[in-house]
Amino acid sequence: MSLFLDMVGGKFLQAFLFALCIGIIYVCIRFVMVKKGKSSWGKIGREILKFLMVCYFAGIIALVWVPDWFWSILYGRYDPGVGLGGIRGSFNFVPSIYRYLRGELTGGSWIRTMILGNILMFVPLGIMLPLLLKKNRIYDTMKISLMIVLVVEIVQPFVGRSFDVDDIIYNALGVLVGFVLYKIVNCIFPDLRRYCC
Repeated sequence: MSLFLDMVGGKFLQAFLFALCIGIIYVCIRFVMVKKGKSSWGKIGREILKFLMVCYFAGIIALVWVPDWFWSILYGRYDPGVGLGGIRGSFNFVPSIYRYLRGELTGGSWIRTMILGNILMFVPLGIMLPLLLKKNRIYDTMKISLMIVLVVEIVQPFVGRSFDVDDIIYNALGVLVGFVLYKIVNCIFPDLRRYCC
């Protein structure tokens, strides 16, 4: 079990469970706010979209900001030799495509997994963000998404992970892929925005 939790699939499972818990908390808070009259229900599509965005961001936080030691403590496998604070992560400012072209890097399966994972991780943002924005232009979606990606990357060294320019590039590519998918779905179902806005 602990080997699975240390692998990529296990990290996504942890993030999913964390996101689901946060989503349930969000729904409970939403019900209380509506019940007390501090808020009102919007269109069902928009409510579902807001729930999905809360779950999505909670999953991203669990995946990239929650330090590994947290999960180790949670599963009773904490190593006291691992520090709990300060900047411990590494920094990479050279894109791997450049290092690959210079022959300094091979395109092994781990590299392909990380590239694909970094792209796929931000595809949902590229799909959901245009539905939440009043204008669904690529400029607005990319501007907000890049700010989110930069914040995610800048915080990572403070939780023992690394700042990597590749992550920024592939996350932005994921948002772009998501936006293209959104446009395709919007062409097939032109009333989609009406249900979410």
